[in-house]
Amino acid sequence: MEKEVIKGIKEFTKKHDLKWYKEHYMFQAPESRYEMVKLFRENYKKNNGALDKSIIKRTLRWAFFNDRRYLGIFLKNVDKEDDAHVKKITKEGLQLAKEGRIKEAIRKLTEIKGVGNVTASKLLMFTFPDLFGMYDQFNGKAIYNLKVGGKPYFKASNPNNLTKKQYAEEFEKYTYVIREIAKMLKMKPMEVDMALFRMGRGY
Repeated sequence: MEKEVIKGIKEFTKKHDLKWYKEHYMFQAPESRYEMVKLFRENYKKNNGALDKSIIKRTLRWAFFNDRRYLGIFLKNVDKEDDAHVKKITKEGLQLAKEGRIKEAIRKLTEIKGVGNVTASKLLMFTFPDLFGMYDQFNGKAIYNLKVGGKPYFKASNPNNLTKKQYAEEFEKYTYVIREIAKMLKMKPMEVDMALFRMGRGY
C-alpha cells in the first residue's frame, strides 16, 4: 500500500476513535454478527467450501429484517435459483476471495439472483471475518472521511450509486484499508467494519 495512503489511514484513525465505535456498535438484527459468522462457518463446512440457498436467505433476512418490501423481492429471486447452482457460484466466488482475487470474487457472487453488491460483501465478511467487512451506504459514509492527498480516497460516500465494476474496485480498496486499520488497532477487519458502520449511522 502506498505511503500516502498509509499516512491518510493514520490520520483517519487519529481523528476517529474506531475502538470506541466498535464497543458501542448497536445494530439490532435477528442475530449478531458473531452468531452469523458461526452459522456461516457451519454452512461452509457442511457444503465443502460452498454456501447453500438457506444461508443466502438467512443473510437477506439479517440485512433487510426491517424492510419487508425489499426482503420479499430478494427472497423471491433467490428462490428461483437451483441450490446446486448457488453452491457452484459460491464455491467459485469464495475460492477467488481466498486467492486474493477480490474484484472477481464480488462479481462472481452477484451472479446469484437476489444477491447484489452489498449482499455479496456480506457473504465474504461472514465467511471470512478475519479478511473482509461489508461495504454499504453507512460504511461508505464513514470511510469517505479518509483523505489521501487532501481528497477522498473513495469515489462515492454511498457505494450503492456505483456500477458493478466500480463497486468491485472500491470494495477491493475498502478491504485493503480495513485490513490496514485492523493491523494498526489490533482488531479484526469485521470489527473495524462494525466501527465504521456505527460511525456512518451516526448513533
